[in-house]
Amino acid sequence: MNRSTFEAIDPHIDELAEVINDVLDSDSAAALRSVLVELGKKLGERYSYSLAINLEIFDPEREEALPVLKMGLAGSEGREPYKATGDSTTQKYVVGGDMQIVPQDYCPQCWGDWDFKTENRECRSCGAVLGEDVKILLDNDVCPRCERGTVTASSPTCGNCGQEVDLSVVTWG
Repeated sequence: MNRSTFEAIDPHIDELAEVINDVLDSDSAAALRSVLVELGKKLGERYSYSLAINLEIFDPEREEALPVLKMGLAGSEGREPYKATGDSTTQKYVVGGDMQIVPQDYCPQCWGDWDFKTENRECRSCGAVLGEDVKILLDNDVCPRCERGTVTASSPTCGNCGQEVDLSVVTWG
């Protein structure tokens, strides 16, 4: 997703997350939670469940939808359900000279699933190759792996997780 579109929708995604959170906590959702407790009891110890609310963006130029918000309730063994999220941190990329912003476990070119890009350097959906067709854009000093440490072009090893940024797959901006 291009930068201007992402920046335009990002506040609305945050607002939706707050609304969904409030709904899941509300008295109105008590019946939903109660049914899930009973479901969990019937499933027993072996199974767990999740009830999800997903916001996906569709682009007619791509075959995949881009999930940008995943929230819901999960539980097991007849216990009270808990709120669960499945969102991934967004990452900036450079694709064909343009900045794209997508959740880090998706391909910025086709929006297909692409987790662990540094280990699996080719997107299974479109064949984009990390370091060639796609580069991770680092425009701050935050480590792209742990998101807590710092890395720079002159010091590419994270002081927090010890991971060294592979300079062949990133571009600094």
